[in-house]
Amino acid sequence: MTRLESSCCKFNRNGTWYSGQDARDHLQRKLEQVQERAKVPTTEAFIEMAAFKNGMTGKHYLVQCPGDTPVASALWLATQLIAVRKH
Repeated sequence: MTRLESSCCKFNRNGTWYSGQDARDHLQRKLEQVQERAKVPTTEAFIEMAAFKNGMTGKHYLVQCPGDTPVASALWLATQLIAVRKH
């Protein structure tokens, strides 16, 4: 989530674009909610459980970085996770 926060990318939730900071705050709240209900064993599990779509509306989250086409948040987050783990 820190990479999203520090990026220049925008986060789309329910048709509205938010800053990386707002996205990080939202995903942090979702992580806390998921952890209250069940153990989240891995980052991948969190992405699959909560970080890819709105639980109420079912709409998928999107990430758009400057000059790029919007992509599914699950894809963006998974790609960033791979990059972090390589370093």
